[in-house]
Amino acid sequence: MDNRTMVLFELEENLYREGCPVLLLGGALSGQTTLLPAEDGGVEERRSLSVTLRFQNIDPRPISSLYVDIHVFDRLTREVAVLRDKRYLLPYLPRGGVFGAEDSVPVPETAETFSVAVKKAEFEGGEVWTGSGSILFERVPDRVALEEKFQDGVLLEQFRRDFAENLAEDHRIKTFYVPASYKDLWFCACGEINHADEEKCAACGAALEPQLALIEDEDALREHHEAREKAIAEEAERQRLEAERKAAEEKAAAEERARLAAEAAAAAEKARKRRKRRIIVTLSVSIPAVIAVFVFLYVYLHFIQPQMEYDRAAELLASGDLDAAETAFAALDTFSDSRAQLTEIEFLRGEACMEKGEYEEAISHFDASMSHEGAAEYVQEAKYQLAVAVMERGDWEGALDALAPLGDYKDVMERTEQCVNGIALETLETDGLAALDYWDELTPEHQAALEEKICEKGIALYEQEQDGEAEKYFTEVKTESLREKIREARYARAEAKLEAGALDEAKRYFTALGDYKDCADKLVEIEYLRAQKMEDEEDFAGAVAAYESLGDYKDSEQRLVLAKYGLGLQQLESGDTMAAYETLYAIRTHYDAWYKLITDSRFYRDVYDPGLGINPNPEKIEFTS
Repeated sequence: MDNRTMVLFELEENLYREGCPVLLLGGALSGQTTLLPAEDGGVEERRSLSVTLRFQNIDPRPISSLYVDIHVFDRLTREVAVLRDKRYLLPYLPRGGVFGAEDSVPVPETAETFSVAVKKAEFEGGEVWTGSGSILFERVPDRVALEEKFQDGVLLEQFRRDFAENLAEDHRIKTFYVPASYKDLWFCACGEINHADEEKCAACGAALEPQLALIEDEDALREHHEAREKAIAEEAERQRLEAERKAAEEKAAAEERARLAAEAAAAAEKARKRRKRRIIVTLSVSIPAVIAVFVFLYVYLHFIQPQMEYDRAAELLASGDLDAAETAFAALDTFSDSRAQLTEIEFLRGEACMEKGEYEEAISHFDASMSHEGAAEYVQEAKYQLAVAVMERGDWEGALDALAPLGDYKDVMERTEQCVNGIALETLETDGLAALDYWDELTPEHQAALEEKICEKGIALYEQEQDGEAEKYFTEVKTESLREKIREARYARAEAKLEAGALDEAKRYFTALGDYKDCADKLVEIEYLRAQKMEDEEDFAGAVAAYESLGDYKDSEQRLVLAKYGLGLQQLESGDTMAAYETLYAIRTHYDAWYKLITDSRFYRDVYDPGLGINPNPEKIEFTS
């Protein structure tokens, strides 16, 4: 069994009637063709039509059920059915909730279009709103994107900041549209639909009038932007000066450490020589020979030899042989500042790992040298560079985990936003519309990029004729420029069907597109081609009706004469001489028709009055061809 689904007609999006508690987001007439094995071994085709509607609750009260009438029309706009009191049962649907998309309503096979009227809504708690089955919805004007209002990106971003900080009660709210009023509704910049009697937006808490005032006051927006830029510049200068101060302090500290190390080495060398001279003098002058040997051995083992080992370790460290220096200083244990030198070695290893991009190893070495001045700052920087490296590998989840402990260090906030955007785009590729789970965490720029990717994926599915899947993606596309791309994809398919000669399918697609581009002209062209096809198949009666409906389109008037001539001949051969006479007489200025009328004996036998002579009289006819 093979099922194929095709969208035959779509309502305009965002339809509303004044006072109604719901917004009609959209509706579609879909046809499903099922291919089943037939008893004769062939394939039997069964076709069924259904209507799906999508509503959104825009009332503060939760809706429990909704009743609608669906009026169904054929291709001549004759009403063929009325589905009354279709009930959508919703146990609890709060404000903003969307419903209806999963509920298909069967309609007659002759359906071509439909309209909807909302009759009644029942709310949680027993309240009821009653509408009218005869009052239909009207299309809500398209929302104007903030990007269309503000050509200057500076004003756009400042409006969004002022809105979030000064007008909205929820300061995390994002804005997308120019605030506006329509009938008994008003639309907040955040996208929420509110009723005229609601002073504040139900979603963000902002009032309408301050929004309207702010969006028109470009001077105030520029002043706010300049004040913010000044504050940012001052903060940047403060941080620059602070960084320079810290760098100077670190440089001075490093120079001081080097000076102290040099002084310590010089002092140690001087002390070693002094001790050596003193020991020699003492042994040679004042101490007996045997005692002098024991004293010398003690001094040598506890002072001279360790100092010599220390000096050798210092030389290894100065040469950059960290492993050997570490072994040497470790063997000296607590002699002089050997342990401090071991800390210095760990710090130097951390710096070397940083230069090679081995950030995890660098973190380990810096952690082991936390007593070293500046180690804490180096740990922070190493963790930051590790997070950047993970981002560059495209491991967005790993990068988020690495960035999380860094707080507001450097540009961590911006990189976190990039990671969330990367996760959303990857999710779109792997799990489709599950990517929208990250929508509220994205910046407006990243939201726009994700919406464009959703549109592109929907179009790709549509071009593969996976219409059901494509519609899921199209539903999430709100930006008008992207909606235009969707309409262009639908138009391209309609043209392809027309070029392939699938006239019925092409007609459905062009009809669904309404007044888009030259769809009306295309529908006339389809009727013209259908008339030609009927003429070629010798369905002259159908061809006559089609050409008559086309008027003077192209050569329809000439083809109508030829179709009538063919029809007259068919009628004559079928034995309906009178019908043939009436058909041919109507085109008697066509020579072939006239010649048939005066030469075929069947007209003299069944129609003409013999006493009147030749009928029609050629002397009174001006032939057209």
